[in-house]
Amino acid sequence: MRALSVVVAVVMASAAQAQMTVDQAVESAVKNAFQVRDAKVGVQRADEIFRSAKGRLGPRLELQGSYARITQSAPITTFPDAFPSITENKQVQLVLAQSVDISGLAKNALNATRHQRDAALFGLDVQVNLLKKQVRDDYYLVLKWTEYVQVQKEEVAAAEERLAKAQIRYEEEQIPKFDVLRLETDLMQSEHTLVETESTLELAKQQFNHSLGRPIETPVVLADVEDLPDSDLPADRLTVLALRSRPEVKQQDSSIKSLRELREVETGGMKPSMQVTGSLTQTLGASTGQRESQFIAAANITLPLYDSGATKSSVAAADRDIDRAIVGFDQIQLGIALEIRSSLTRLTDLKKKISVAEVGQDLAAESLRLAQLRFDEGIGLLIDVTTAQTTLTGARAAVVGARYDYLAAYSSLQMAAANDNLI
Repeated sequence: MRALSVVVAVVMASAAQAQMTVDQAVESAVKNAFQVRDAKVGVQRADEIFRSAKGRLGPRLELQGSYARITQSAPITTFPDAFPSITENKQVQLVLAQSVDISGLAKNALNATRHQRDAALFGLDVQVNLLKKQVRDDYYLVLKWTEYVQVQKEEVAAAEERLAKAQIRYEEEQIPKFDVLRLETDLMQSEHTLVETESTLELAKQQFNHSLGRPIETPVVLADVEDLPDSDLPADRLTVLALRSRPEVKQQDSSIKSLRELREVETGGMKPSMQVTGSLTQTLGASTGQRESQFIAAANITLPLYDSGATKSSVAAADRDIDRAIVGFDQIQLGIALEIRSSLTRLTDLKKKISVAEVGQDLAAESLRLAQLRFDEGIGLLIDVTTAQTTLTGARAAVVGARYDYLAAYSSLQMAAANDNLI
């Protein structure tokens, strides 16, 4: 018997360890979720673009080869029967070219890709922040519907108990057949609602698994959240924290910096450019009087004079892109402040709603107890009992809903502030 107790204890401990907490769910999702994996690919792509732009600043070495076959005939008047003369020219050329960034445009282009890479990195953080909220919401949704199922099971059990008592009283001819039929109907309705609630719970579990990037049939065992986080948080401090922490702000700032660098690149249409080249040409099988090797060094400078206003228009268009990005930056900041305020307001309202729902649950439980007592003593009506039971079930569901709506609102506040620890 003692050995059996030990085994049961071990099994229960293992089951408890198998429960996934909300933090573990978030950690798993960050590693495996599809949107994060896709964002990581975007970061890798932006990094390769940066490397490509950096590589264009360095020297370029090329190896070229040419073969020419020249056939010539002597003038007809001189040697009418002469055979054509054939000359072959085989050359190998090694060319080294280096662009000199005398206008700084290449540096501007490189900086633009660097800021684009930074924007992609912050874009990854954006996806992670959004994913955390989604996972927390799905986590709380599973817990909420789990409790809804429990509430509905209790209602079914209560309906079964009332029906059993009513059948005994009917057999003793204390109540009419109609009361028994009414309770049987209530039991069927409660069982039907339970089936629908369990189906919704299963869908919530599948959605939770999808958010974690794992097969939807994976068993879901979640740890309940016992204590509700505090909602008495200063809005101004959270807003300042959010404006410093939100990756959307940093991403938009990097995009603006990139656009400003690209704007300078657009001015290149009317700026000088320079390229230095060195070429070594080797002639294979050189004929008499022909050089076998030759080295040429050159510096080419281009100074644009007129381009019909194309550069001016391109720069103006780039300026408008910057203006739009700045407008977007201001909109993001204002939106973040609104998210903080809205989340805090909702948390305050839901905290009051939880208190009201808990009081309503206590009153409904007492009303059911009194209605059942009066009915058992033969001085009450069955309709009072069934109505009180329905009211109690609704009150219990209201407490559950308000509680997990509060947790979802707190998750929205965590996302708005881009911070998991707000206290």
